[in-house]
Amino acid sequence: MREKAQRFLLGKVLGVFDGVAILIGIAIGAGIYSTPQIIAGYLSSLKPILLLWLLAGYFVSISGLIYAELGTRMPNTGGEYVYISRCFGPYAGFVFGWAQLFIIRTYVAAGLALIAADYLGYFVDLNKISKLLTAFAVIVLFGILNYVGIQEPASSKNYPLCSKWEGCCL
Repeated sequence: MREKAQRFLLGKVLGVFDGVAILIGIAIGAGIYSTPQIIAGYLSSLKPILLLWLLAGYFVSISGLIYAELGTRMPNTGGEYVYISRCFGPYAGFVFGWAQLFIIRTYVAAGLALIAADYLGYFVDLNKISKLLTAFAVIVLFGILNYVGIQEPASSKNYPLCSKWEGCCL
């Protein structure tokens, strides 16, 4: 019976570079190249914009430290699901898992896919329908990569991370 239970455990296949690439990719995000001008449009001068950047950087740094602490105290596969299940019980973890599947992660994926389609529109002439179809294709592509396994999507994130980093350095 014990051998059967061990067969269905999630494996730890990501390396340190993959983990760092995913975290930096989340922190930098695709939105960093598309939202600053929108936020700057609501503010009147440079000082509030810089203050918001500093506050957001502080918030992200504290969040990263919290997740690092949680990850070292609970080094199990499952991330936030594990943290919530241990702190608030299995029902809260169950509800969070389903909410994450159907609500939390879906709008982020849709937003990033739309941003990717907008960026592609700078190189290829796309109308509104073409942009939506491109965004849909991006979601399907990453869905297939995630279905194949965790190592392939992690490897596919390493190249965009290097591109984002180069863009920030420029």
